[in-house]
Amino acid sequence: MNAVSSLQKALNEIHFYKNVVPVKAYEVVAEHREEVTPYLIQVLKDTIQKCDHTGDYYVAHIHALLLLSQFREKQAYPVVLELLNLPIDSIDRLLGDLLTETIPKVITSIYNGNPEPLFALLTNRETDKILRLVIGGCFSALIYQKLIAKEMVLLRLQEIVASGKMNNDPGFFTAIARLTMESKLEPLYDTIRAAFKTDMVDNEYMNIHIFEKELLLPIEQTNRIEDLNPLVDAATELAKWYGNPEDRPITVKIERNAPCPCGSGLKFKKCCIKRL
Repeated sequence: MNAVSSLQKALNEIHFYKNVVPVKAYEVVAEHREEVTPYLIQVLKDTIQKCDHTGDYYVAHIHALLLLSQFREKQAYPVVLELLNLPIDSIDRLLGDLLTETIPKVITSIYNGNPEPLFALLTNRETDKILRLVIGGCFSALIYQKLIAKEMVLLRLQEIVASGKMNNDPGFFTAIARLTMESKLEPLYDTIRAAFKTDMVDNEYMNIHIFEKELLLPIEQTNRIEDLNPLVDAATELAKWYGNPEDRPITVKIERNAPCPCGSGLKFKKCCIKRL
C-alpha cells in the first residue's frame, strides 16, 4: 500500500466511532504530521460550523483535538477556543467528559502565549459554570508548566475583582476559588473566604472546608499532576474513554439514505459512506 492510500485509510479510521483506539491509524497520521495538520484543523473548524447537525457516530473532531495536542500544534489554539465559545449544550454533545477531564491538558499542549481568550471566557457571565471551572483548571495547568506567569494571572484577577464587574457572579468566584486553591494564589485567599461567606462560591463544587484544607497542601497533592501536564499521547488519552484498545470494534450501522453523521446535510450514500 503506497503512502497516500495508507494515510487516507488512517484518516478514514478516525472518522467514525468504533469503540476501539485506532493506534495504528494514529501512528500513520503522526508520520505525516506536517501534511495532515491543516486537515485536522479544518475538521475542527467544520465541526464548529455544523455543531448541531453531527450524528452520534461522528468523532473526527475528537481525534483531531487529541492529535493536534500530541503534535503541540499552536495553530489549533484559537480554533479550540472557538469551540469552547459554543453554547454549552453543543460543547457537551461534541466533547462529553473530555471537556472536564482533557481540555486543560489540550490547552496546555497547544497554548500560543495569548491568555486573553481564556480571561474572556472566565469573565463572561454567559459562560456556563462548568466551563468556567474548566478554564480555571486551564490556568492552573499553564501556571504549573510555567507557560504563563503566576504573578500576571494573580494581578489580572485582583484587577477584575477590584473593578466590581463580577460582583454577584457565583460562576466567576467558584472558578477562581478553584484556581486560587490549585495554584496557591495567596493574595486571593481572603477574597475567596469572603466570597464563601456571601454565598458567591457554589457549594455544589467546593466548600470552605475543602478550600481551607487544600490550601495547606503542596500543589502536587492538591492536584492530579497528570491534569497539569500536556497531553503526551493521543491514543493513551483516548483509551480512557474508549475502554480497552483490544476491544472489538462495533459495527457502524447507518442507513444509506439517512443524513450523513458528519453533518454535511447530504445523504450518507452521497457523502461519507466511502469511509467505511
